[in-house]
Amino acid sequence: MNESRRQRPPAFTPKPGMEASMSKLIILTGKKFGKWEVIKRMPNKPSGIAQWLCRCECGVEKIIDGGSLRRGQSGGCASCRCAQKTHGHTANGKRSRTFRSWEAMKARCHDPKNIGYARYGGRGIQVCDRWRESFQVFLEDMGARPIDMSIDRIDNDGNYEPANCRWASRIDQARNKRRNRLITFRGKTEPLAVWAQTIGLSARALSERLRRGWSIEDAMTRPLRSRKSLQLT
Repeated sequence: MNESRRQRPPAFTPKPGMEASMSKLIILTGKKFGKWEVIKRMPNKPSGIAQWLCRCECGVEKIIDGGSLRRGQSGGCASCRCAQKTHGHTANGKRSRTFRSWEAMKARCHDPKNIGYARYGGRGIQVCDRWRESFQVFLEDMGARPIDMSIDRIDNDGNYEPANCRWASRIDQARNKRRNRLITFRGKTEPLAVWAQTIGLSARALSERLRRGWSIEDAMTRPLRSRKSLQLT
């Protein structure tokens, strides 16, 4: 028998005077959130947040706050096998694009030794419990990673969670970066990286033209000179 079942915590008993505030409580008992089934109400956190005893599909029980359940931030326990299923994404010792994206996302948000931690975890960006604990749940929410796309946060100051993430191309992500340099050319405004691809220059070349004081018109329209033409001039 599961150890958590033998030592199940006592159910929550409202204190005198709490009945009025209890009327506003959203009852979650019996409802399903991902792999969790809500068993019963538990004592509030010291901050007053409601907590619930939940059971994962694998049988593990855990106390979780109601807000995390309703927002989908906890979809299953980290210790059970159901959280470790990869559905062929680690077959033959090779990790799929989707699995690598999932691992990299967690590392840059939660591993201080990761090279990207300062720009993600160091800024307070986290992976929601629902995804951090289970690749299977991440796969169910996002689907397999399409070719030439990677995971992108719609709100760059928000966390990695279902409502804030999508698979996006480099162009789409360039439009969504925090430190984009926007260029307005002939009435249209786009990030420098997007303009560079549109006109057939590298972003570095376009940036260097502007740094040298070229007008936007010249920087965007003058063709690159080949090495041969440079030798003849």
